[in-house]
Amino acid sequence: MTIPVFCFRRFTLFLLLFLFVGQSIDAQVSFEGIPIRVESVQSAEPLKISWDEGRFRSISKSESSLPLAGITVPAMADLVTHGKWFVDVKQRAKVWQLELLPTGIEEFSLYFSQFDPGEMGQFFILSTDGELIAGAFTRQSHTHGGPFAIGPLPAKPVILQFQTALDADDYAIVLNEVGLLKSVSSQQGFGTSGNCEVNVNCSEGARWQKQKRGVARIVVKQGSALYYCSGSLLNNVREDRTPYFLTANHCGAQSSANDYAQWLFAFNYESEGCARPATEPAKNTMSGATRVAGTSGSVNDNSDFKLLRLLQDMPESYQPYYNGWSRSSAAASSGVGIHHPDGDIKKISTFNTTVASSEYSMGGTFPNGKYWRLGWAATENGFGVTEGGSSGSPLF
Repeated sequence: MTIPVFCFRRFTLFLLLFLFVGQSIDAQVSFEGIPIRVESVQSAEPLKISWDEGRFRSISKSESSLPLAGITVPAMADLVTHGKWFVDVKQRAKVWQLELLPTGIEEFSLYFSQFDPGEMGQFFILSTDGELIAGAFTRQSHTHGGPFAIGPLPAKPVILQFQTALDADDYAIVLNEVGLLKSVSSQQGFGTSGNCEVNVNCSEGARWQKQKRGVARIVVKQGSALYYCSGSLLNNVREDRTPYFLTANHCGAQSSANDYAQWLFAFNYESEGCARPATEPAKNTMSGATRVAGTSGSVNDNSDFKLLRLLQDMPESYQPYYNGWSRSSAAASSGVGIHHPDGDIKKISTFNTTVASSEYSMGGTFPNGKYWRLGWAATENGFGVTEGGSSGSPLF
């Protein structure tokens, strides 16, 4: 099994490599807001979403680069032809609601072809009894007005709610797909990585508590296919906190500009301690990026890097860390990889032998190789390795 991973080390070493190994609720950028309570949405036809095994198998056959984490299914809904509007005269507001009923999955994401709440608009996701799950998403959450994504969220019946001023007409929200994750056919995500893996807050991660804050899990969207990859915020010579993000080019190699705008980046997705948590921990999510630079063609011909820029600046509340680099080509003699194997919570893997310059999927040493080859080592709390979903992660 070969797992491609990109790497770099803080201040001393910049490593672009593939690793060859044979082993083995949440916050999204939103703003304060109070959803207006509406007694019932029973007169509106709910949007029913269920797992589509045939679609999953069809996409799996056509997408062979990475194991599928999930798929998207068409789910057209807008503020004009779907859901129901209500008027709150007292608050001089109007409220739109649509019930979403997902089945056959454990998590889902919402993908919008257009998301502009307008100057006063607020978008919420509520439980069926009116409790807030996510939001408010406002024009500040997504300043571009184009494609946008929210999630992943636990798959249970929810109410999509949009509210704005009674006389407002400056909004446009169009839901066009729902992402389906963690089905019977695709068991990836929380709790699915190998038992050998080491949580990042075990003793092995004690020296890397700053660097880990730059590493994120990605839900990659490529057409109707969803994958997990990893990557890291990247510092620049101005040190101005521009949200550059480094990952592997084969993660979403065929993604369109609209797809990139709907990638979901989960920061601080980790166990509080060393033990495996019984319940899924929270994560801090960012939506959307643009492709700044990257390689093209075969991984045998190029170094398979991809540099993104997140569509929005990182919130200070996420405590982001912009991992550093240098142009030195010196080979590291030890270090760690921090990653999200199988889309699971953040893990750490350790190496203690000097890396070797190499070519993709080849043994031996090549002085002008495009990749670093290394082997992972057993440590106090396990034998951390890389898995699918580790692609794009940094080596420190």
